[in-house]
Amino acid sequence: LDESALDAWGWRAALLVGAIIIPFGLVLRRSLGETLSVSEDATLLCQGTPWRGYGKIALPALAMLAAATTSNYILTYMTTYAGSTLGMPTKVALGATVAVGLSGVICDPISGWLSDRLGRKPVMVVPWVVLLLAIFPCFWAIGHWRTGPALYAVCTLLAVASTLSTATVLVSITESLPKAIRSGGLSMIYAIAIAIFGGSTQFMAAWLTRISGSALAPAWYMIAAVAVGLLAIARMAETAPIRNVQQALANDEATPVQPGWPPLEP
Repeated sequence: LDESALDAWGWRAALLVGAIIIPFGLVLRRSLGETLSVSEDATLLCQGTPWRGYGKIALPALAMLAAATTSNYILTYMTTYAGSTLGMPTKVALGATVAVGLSGVICDPISGWLSDRLGRKPVMVVPWVVLLLAIFPCFWAIGHWRTGPALYAVCTLLAVASTLSTATVLVSITESLPKAIRSGGLSMIYAIAIAIFGGSTQFMAAWLTRISGSALAPAWYMIAAVAVGLLAIARMAETAPIRNVQQALANDEATPVQPGWPPLEP
């Protein structure tokens, strides 16, 4: 499409294609099992579950989601960045959105699969460490070459590293919250992170680029966000069921067995 057609109706066609996912989401939601145990959680609710007692979970969780949101919104900003800041053609710049979107579709389920087998924290930490190290050279590369292949390679690498961690971040936060306040707690943390950082990230990236005169300003902003996210992950406990089972088994093996116990049956 040329730029006039893209502005007139092309963007609507892309949104219409994206709406195809809605029926699949509804089917998945209807097939999910209910995790709420009324007998278990009603007692907690009647006792008045103290929200203030979960600040040690809520604050790191907010920082993690803030980092994830900032990274995601910088990545979705790459089309605008490539066109407005780097002067690349619109058709080439739009490919950045495709690369980021495809990486998310592929890496989201991979992230869940890995975290179920390796644990939540390794899958959150390792990709974000790679992301932290890759951000600056990736932004330098697209600023230096300013070609479609460089843009798509950079967006794919950053999106893969970001998504592999971000998908598990949401699961880890959910599992860290007690069931009695899980829905409200996650909703509040998520809403605050998206409202503040989702609403400001692209503005801040453009503003920092303008006042600094450097095309690398968004990279530094993204680096700071990921660094904060990694520090927050370090404060979170491991919540993956497989790691908890492994820890319990290790504790049982480490417990010394007293001689003559248990007693032999006559």
